Amino acid sequence: MTGGLLRGTPGDNIGATPTGITRNVSASTSRGPLEINVETPLDGAVPSAREQIEGHLSALRSLLKEHNGRGNVSPIRLSFDDMEDQPRVQTVVTGIVVDADMKKPFKEAVKTPLTRRIIEYAGPEYKMSANIRLYDGATDPEDHISRFSSAANSGEWPMPVWCRMFQQTLDGSARGLFENLPPGSIDGWAELRLQFTTRFSTRRACFKDPTEITKIVRKANETLVTFKERWIVETGFIAGVPEVMKISSFMDAHKCPKLAKRFSDKVPKTVDEMMTRLDDFVRSEEAFASTELPKGEMSEA
Repeated sequence: MTGGLLRGTPGDNIGATPTGITRNVSASTSRGPLEINVETPLDGAVPSAREQIEGHLSALRSLLKEHNGRGNVSPIRLSFDDMEDQPRVQTVVTGIVVDADMKKPFKEAVKTPLTRRIIEYAGPEYKMSANIRLYDGATDPEDHISRFSSAANSGEWPMPVWCRMFQQTLDGSARGLFENLPPGSIDGWAELRLQFTTRFSTRRACFKDPTEITKIVRKANETLVTFKERWIVETGFIAGVPEVMKISSFMDAHKCPKLAKRFSDKVPKTVDEMMTRLDDFVRSEEAFASTELPKGEMSEA
């Protein structure tokens, strides 16, 4: 039996000739095709297609090894070009389509006014401080700049990291205005800070007297959550209010007896602690309300 060019896949087992099959390899030359004669099995059984293919490949490998071992000849390699005919495989990872033959996931370009040298800066990874809150344009921009600068100085960030990290602190209208700046218009922190403060100059603190904070009180039919959000926004326009004065003012203004009792048992030391405890109180009240039984029914407890 004479065989032509055989192809296989990288996973095929092209080892020794299958048991029961003898092979007779004719002499080969560099000018003509390599001929392989495979005889019928000794026991008379008809070999399977896989056994025949493995026998041909094993004999062909021996010939190729002999040929490639000669000097002044072009080496011959087994061809696996048929791999190109296989269907392309794609994998979906967290909503991103990644080609099976590519290592890097697809990344969508983010709209930004930063220059290319800032965007493509390569350096060690830096983490944003947990004390930096998102800025949506409703409070004093200078206060946000001050908090961010303190965190950046503390972390000893390079200048490009300042610019890229600052963009992540913007939300809502502040982020929208920032992204609408001309592309490539910001090439450093000084330019970024100037653009930011200029566009949000109208948001600077307008109340000069810290005692104005005492005028922020909870309205009739206003929920605690709504009052908390309004209180945070309005106090952001009042500069120079001591922390203890903020706590005292809020405790007098929320007008909720149950919450007042919790605060009186343990007075919060910071505004953040006070707001966290308020959130816990609201969640507990909602959970209790959801477990109340209609009148006439008794609990299983």
